Formats: sequence, C-alpha cells, structure tokens
Amino acid sequence: TMIFYSRSTGGFYDSNFHPTIPSDAVKITDAKYQTLLKGQETGQIIQAKKDGYPALKDIPAPTQNDIFYHFRAARDALLTESDWLVQRHNEQLALNISTRLTDNQYSELLTYRQSLRDWPNVKGWPEITIPAPPNWM
Repeated sequence: TMIFYSRSTGGFYDSNFHPTIPSDAVKITDAKYQTLLKGQETGQIIQAKKDGYPALKDIPAPTQNDIFYHFRAARDALLTESDWLVQRHNEQLALNISTRLTDNQYSELLTYRQSLRDWPNVKGWPEITIPAPPNWM
C-alpha cells in the first residue's frame, strides 16, 4: 500500500482504497503518516510545506479579533435564547390576556438582556464574567 498526501485537498489517499489520486499528491511513508495522525490527535494541525509534503504545526493562538468574535457570538446566542420570552410577554399584553411573567420578572429579563448588550463595552471585556440571567430563568 502507498499513502499519498494532497496539498490541494489537505487529505490523505491510500492507493488500496482510492482509485483516483490528485495530481499534486506526494508519496509519504506509513511511519510519517502515523506521526502526522498522532500529532493531530494531540492538538496539532497538518499543513503542507512549500514542497507539498505534509508537516505538523501548532495551532496558532487566537487573535484578539478571534476572541472578541467568540464572546460576541456567545452573547448573541444568549440574547436569542431569551427572545421568545420577550415576544410571548408582548403578545400576551397586546391580546390583553394575563402574562406568564410578572412585571418584576419582565423587568429583570429586560435588564439582563440590556446588560448582555452592554457587556462588550464594559472595561476589561471579554475577561470579565458574562452577565448572569435572572434566577427564575
């Protein structure tokens, strides 16, 4: 059996299982293949060198933008999770029927949601703790 690595696909090909192998694929030894897989299992990434042969690289540390994006996405998900509570409450008010939330709970909900919106502007963000929801949520 022969193992190949293709830079264009970032994939490995075993000649016993793949009848078509990309034209840019380079042959690697089974030992190299096993080393690459073990490195990947321990958190490294496999990336082609300039000559097309695969090599292990450490995953780069996240950039400040990566960190900000991650925390904003988490914040946005929390806002989305509570959208239905606001919508239901407003619809119940519009229909002039009793609401499931008390006035105090609704106020706590709105305060929580506003604190989530304000969180990225708080000094020290994102190292500070994300606002906690009301206890009843």
